[in-house]
Amino acid sequence: MEARRRTWFDSDGIVVGGRSRPVYAGAMHYWRVPRARWAACLRAMHSLGLTCVETYVPWRVHAPERGEMTWSDDRDLAAFLEAARAAGLSVVLRPGPHVNAELTSFGIPDWVLAEPACRALTSRGTPAWLPSPPRAFPIPSLASAAFRAHVRDWYAAVAKVIAREDIAAIALEPADFYRTGAYDLDYHPDAIAWFGEPPPRAWDPANAEACVRWV
Repeated sequence: MEARRRTWFDSDGIVVGGRSRPVYAGAMHYWRVPRARWAACLRAMHSLGLTCVETYVPWRVHAPERGEMTWSDDRDLAAFLEAARAAGLSVVLRPGPHVNAELTSFGIPDWVLAEPACRALTSRGTPAWLPSPPRAFPIPSLASAAFRAHVRDWYAAVAKVIAREDIAAIALEPADFYRTGAYDLDYHPDAIAWFGEPPPRAWDPANAEACVRWV
């Protein structure tokens, strides 16, 4: 069996198989393109001088229902990676859990957001919602053990698919766009447990140190 190529970055760019080349990346959302067109699109990207193709791997697209994972047809990630390699492109994957790709609920499955234990809470103890077309959705709590367990399972599923593939990099996008109020989020019980004491729910000059630590 041929040994897998080691991939890393140096001052000149990305090193694949011992050869360094600059990083010129273009995005292609394989799950939005018919599989029959992948090869032509990837060859066109390579012909422009690009060295990498980067793509989101959307949780919502591959796991639309609890207990269901789909990796076939236009969602066959392994086949897309093979097509990219055949076109001479390295791959940068962006597996979420949230993806900024104009997807409903930022790519997070509805069945995850429907689970109360996964939802972020406001200072009033109510679920926090984000109005985002085509509809508002409940914000997940990044402190929630239940949410992180689902993310762990999702990452494990992606890792299983790409285990034997050459990946240039995996990029994780921080979910820092939900709310801007200092005392708006997140009062999930797991977030409060991490804080270690009852958190402030508004600015209190008499308790300034705790307020700053909470923010």
